[in-house]
Amino acid sequence: MAITDEIREQQKKLAEMTWKEKWNYFWDYYKVHTLVAIAVVVLLIFFIKDITTGNQDSVFQVAIVNSEVQSIEETEAEKFGEYLGIDPKEEKVVFDNSYQINVDSADQMTVASSQKMVANAQLALIDMIMAPEDVMDYYTYNSFLCDIRTILPEAQFEKLDEAGRIFYSKTEEGKEIPVGIKVDDSSWVKKTGIYAVQKPILACVENTMHSENILKFIDYIYQE
Repeated sequence: MAITDEIREQQKKLAEMTWKEKWNYFWDYYKVHTLVAIAVVVLLIFFIKDITTGNQDSVFQVAIVNSEVQSIEETEAEKFGEYLGIDPKEEKVVFDNSYQINVDSADQMTVASSQKMVANAQLALIDMIMAPEDVMDYYTYNSFLCDIRTILPEAQFEKLDEAGRIFYSKTEEGKEIPVGIKVDDSSWVKKTGIYAVQKPILACVENTMHSENILKFIDYIYQE
């Protein structure tokens, strides 16, 4: 078979695959390349972090996926930093809405955002993810998110659950767990305009190191 014919055959196979099948295919054939790329991203993040933030430590970071605005004003992070009572010269809050992930297509932006997400998670830089339901389903399936009951006090969880504000999703094993909070009704989401059409979910990354600030952020977005 000619090389061009083989390429057409592979393209035909890819076109018939679901997004998940495409991702598995990509991972099987480009695993080494992907791991090298992630390693480079991790090193780059370290380098940029050292240059731009000096000795500032991140005390809370939210990865905002598929935001409907181009950027979030820096004052939003500063305001929450003030709410936490941090010293901005030594500590910082990060609201990063540069992530663009399409669960139906492994396009360049999706791959780049996914690699960035993995790299930041490995560095324990991300505490929470805010994203539409389809993205949350993907990250739950891949064991990226924790059971929200491990973060929320029992009474608060039950109150939100009774109000229909808890988002449930399935793991790879088919187990349904509560992974996030539906926050489309929060005053902060409405004020920032980050999601005007989509219904965002707020969830916690498995290896978060700032549980206390997560609880404060949940309170914060509803009180403004």
